[in-house]
Amino acid sequence: MREELLDHICCPVCKKMEFEVATAVTNTHEIREGQITCRACGSTFPISKGIVDLMPNPDQTIQNEQ
Repeated sequence: MREELLDHICCPVCKKMEFEVATAVTNTHEIREGQITCRACGSTFPISKGIVDLMPNPDQTIQNEQ
């Protein structure tokens, strides 16, 4: 995930656009592993293989597909 995309993403829980990034693995282009946390409501969303997962509370069927 490219960090500049945070200016265009809103939290699916509270609809605010205020995120803090915790990176674990990066390369020259993007955040590969880590998480973003909404500063307004505290919801966290993982970043895995460069893709942020913005689905809050997915049901069991979706979790099994991951």
